[in-house]
Amino acid sequence: GEIAATQEQRKTKEGRTSPVERIGRGAFIPSKAAEQVKNGNTENVLNYLRTQAKNKLHRAIAQVIANLKIKTKIEYVQSLPNGRLAEYDPKTDTIYVTAEGLTDSILLHEFVHAATVKVLDQYEKGNLKGLSEDQIEAAEMLEELMDRAKEDLGSRYPDAFENIFEFVSYALTDRFFQEDLAGIRLSETNRVLNTPIFPTILPDVKSAWSSFMTGVLKLLRLEEHTSELQSRLHLVCRLL
Repeated sequence: GEIAATQEQRKTKEGRTSPVERIGRGAFIPSKAAEQVKNGNTENVLNYLRTQAKNKLHRAIAQVIANLKIKTKIEYVQSLPNGRLAEYDPKTDTIYVTAEGLTDSILLHEFVHAATVKVLDQYEKGNLKGLSEDQIEAAEMLEELMDRAKEDLGSRYPDAFENIFEFVSYALTDRFFQEDLAGIRLSETNRVLNTPIFPTILPDVKSAWSSFMTGVLKLLRLEEHTSELQSRLHLVCRLL
């Protein structure tokens, strides 16, 4: 199926919402797990994803997110603008999900967005005590990547470069923005951005998109996991 974004998305202060459009991806979650979404029980939803999701790699990614102890709220809604199935709102730190958005892949995509924003928010506020050196380096890399991408895409996506939260939101929610990032080849002289953690795993390892994914992997402390898991995270994040 296709997960994509529209240019008319609702904006928030710290970053735009993370939308999923009409066609979902993956099988629907069991009714008991769906009830946890409807009850607004984020912890139980994450517990389902990390212990019972059908794909073992999804379970592993959910476990890493659970380890971050995010406080994100989850809310079941009848519908969302433009027919979206789910979205994450960074301003309220809330995941909104419709009936058609109740799949492992869609829920995990929104949780990845929420977890990424959580770590970046901690970094931006200077609260570095709870962050690893790799997470701090990843946040710095994403800021540098944002500045580099702005040179090519700033006029086309001005809102995407207002701050790091907007940049991450666009990169995780806008299929066209992802494609344009993949088209940016990074300079051989750019040491930070041109040194991927796993050069044999992601395609276009010298593109801005692959560097973005490297940053997300490090932020979520997934860089030491298997290449199979890293590739699965890439699929969860990419809006195909």
